Amino acid sequence: MIDDSALQAANARAAYEVRPWLKHYSSFVQPDVTTRFSNALEMFLATVKVMPGQPTAYYFDETMTYGELDRESTALASALYEHPRQCRF
Repeated sequence: MIDDSALQAANARAAYEVRPWLKHYSSFVQPDVTTRFSNALEMFLATVKVMPGQPTAYYFDETMTYGELDRESTALASALYEHPRQCRF
């Protein structure tokens, strides 16, 4: 049996480089986006630093700010890290 994983990876890269989803974009949507952030977490933390009191989520009559979301998500991550066997999904 021939290992074709390298060929599959090359085909996947080629398909990605063609970017077939662009044909579904409206004419005013830019095909390329540049950002100073390398990932979503970096972007979120920068937003928390700049506007911690601004709303980030609304749920019925409740509002959560960026600062609250940061504290709550950090607490959840800490709990998952400290007690991995007690967290079942």
